[in-house]
Amino acid sequence: MRQDFHPFLSLICSICLVHLVLKRSCSGGCALIPLAPASGSVPRPSAVDEILAEEIPRCQQCFGYINAYCMFEKKAWICSLCGSKNDLSSRYATSAVRAGLQELQRGIVDVVEECVEVDVSDIFSKELKPQERPAVVAVVDVSGSEDFVEVVKSGILALLEAIPPYVLFGLVTVSDSIGVYDMRSSFPHCLRIPVPEDGELDVAIADVLPPDCFLVQMGSNKQTITAAVESISAAGSDEHRTAPRRFALGSCLDSLFEMFEEDLQFSLRVINVIGSRPNYGLGALEEQAHTASSLTKGTAKNLPKGSEFYSSLVDRITSMSAVVDLFVIAEEGYVGVDAMIPMVECAGGTMIYYPGIDTSALPQVPAAP
Repeated sequence: MRQDFHPFLSLICSICLVHLVLKRSCSGGCALIPLAPASGSVPRPSAVDEILAEEIPRCQQCFGYINAYCMFEKKAWICSLCGSKNDLSSRYATSAVRAGLQELQRGIVDVVEECVEVDVSDIFSKELKPQERPAVVAVVDVSGSEDFVEVVKSGILALLEAIPPYVLFGLVTVSDSIGVYDMRSSFPHCLRIPVPEDGELDVAIADVLPPDCFLVQMGSNKQTITAAVESISAAGSDEHRTAPRRFALGSCLDSLFEMFEEDLQFSLRVINVIGSRPNYGLGALEEQAHTASSLTKGTAKNLPKGSEFYSSLVDRITSMSAVVDLFVIAEEGYVGVDAMIPMVECAGGTMIYYPGIDTSALPQVPAAP
């Protein structure tokens, strides 16, 4: 009997045979036709053999890659992770062609490297590769209420428990100014950079704290990092409580990415937790009348003015091989999720939307690098 049939068919066959034996019914049998030819029986189609990693189709819903465990219809493929249907390109038109494609083979390892021990006692050593120097930066919206900030703080504190000790960590807060945390000593303090109305910072984040000062290693600085997170407070809690809410996310991301673009030494992940629409500085978005349901379904028809800024970040993010996550706890109507989605999707980041503080389920954080 051919042994290369689908594992689900094997399971069904076993169940049927056991049922027949237990019931002592009449003898029966079945014929299994393999879903794919035996290995090596069909030549690989050279015309469609080669493909770049970024060209491999991804699910429109969960961004999972097409793979050998997906189901195929005449004009669509069904994601093996979330079950969503996606358009089928000509490369995957027939089963005969699919049988020879590398990305649809089971058990394929994309990159095989020797497993080597890395001494991370000096995490900033020039001998380390970027992938051996993972860095997580939390960007927190502090332009809103204290209730929002308290929820965010609990989520970040949970994140700290999941981050391995060798990972580097940085903390930034944003309102109408950018707060850059210096966590090198046992008493962390926040250095503030005012954001002018045009969004162009007079002083860059790298000028205040370069990467090797801004980022600290989790293992040896966890208490200091925890203290820094616990010290975060809402900008509206001080004497400027009556001032209009201002959130300069775009200016913050622009300066933050600029710092890491200058020296590509880190495997960077930026976790943004926001509660309001960026309405100040670079990337300020106009107010839009969208509901929470329309945002979660991605049905916004017209992107607001200012959304082109976040689309322009896509090339910068991919050139750094960085990942951007976006957690939204909407405090004030339209937040601008539809405008910011491209910078999340481009590298497979996480986007989670909560329509309000009461519905949020933080801590809910992505896996540590």
